[in-house]
Amino acid sequence: MQNTESTLPLTILRGEQQLGQFSEEEVREGLRSGQFLSTDFWWKAGMENWQPLDEHPEFAGLFASPAAAQPKRFCRHCGGQLSPEAVVCMQCGAAAPRQKAEGSKSGLPIFSANGCLRLVVLAVVLLVGLSVAGYYGHTEMKNSAKRMQAEADIQTLTTALRTYEMVNRRLPTTEQGLKALVVKPAGITTPWRQLLEEVPLDPWGRPYVYRNPGRHNTKGFDLYSLGRSGIDGNEDNIGRK
Repeated sequence: MQNTESTLPLTILRGEQQLGQFSEEEVREGLRSGQFLSTDFWWKAGMENWQPLDEHPEFAGLFASPAAAQPKRFCRHCGGQLSPEAVVCMQCGAAAPRQKAEGSKSGLPIFSANGCLRLVVLAVVLLVGLSVAGYYGHTEMKNSAKRMQAEADIQTLTTALRTYEMVNRRLPTTEQGLKALVVKPAGITTPWRQLLEEVPLDPWGRPYVYRNPGRHNTKGFDLYSLGRSGIDGNEDNIGRK
């Protein structure tokens, strides 16, 4: 006899909009076709709270499994620690060693999906830096790489903030800060979910500035790096509008 609970329809939620009720098979086909997203939520009779679709046991196989933890990497020249997706050392500007897949003979580097944008940006910085090194020298190349890394971080954080806004119907306040993307803020009653493993520091080791409402971007939020100087309002601030 078929389990009655498994035949109950699933109600799908995206942001504030309920998309309707669907059978498990319809949801499965919708995930394959792109009709439903991993960030959507589901509910059916008898449940207390909404749950993310990517945590439903019947659909787990339709989502990519998390990437395995990467070993620590270090620069061969200065010994500084490198991030998993780094292609250039932020301390000395030297090219980072390539990362090989376990058991692979191809030597192709492994990068997480979240690091793809940063990889492209840093690769461009490396090529440009090598072509102008004779004119601007080692210091300028290193600063250029840091500026581009900060811009890539700001793009990643902006995407996470927009996803947070869609799920929680509002952006984090200035007081909640970017930490709200990692740890659920107090008083949140909407279906919050963790969007980042951790909040990155900028390439100079400082927190990114976040304000909502914005002081410079009065129609939205402020999100920028204080740059090399570390002085708010200086011309080397990155991302300030």
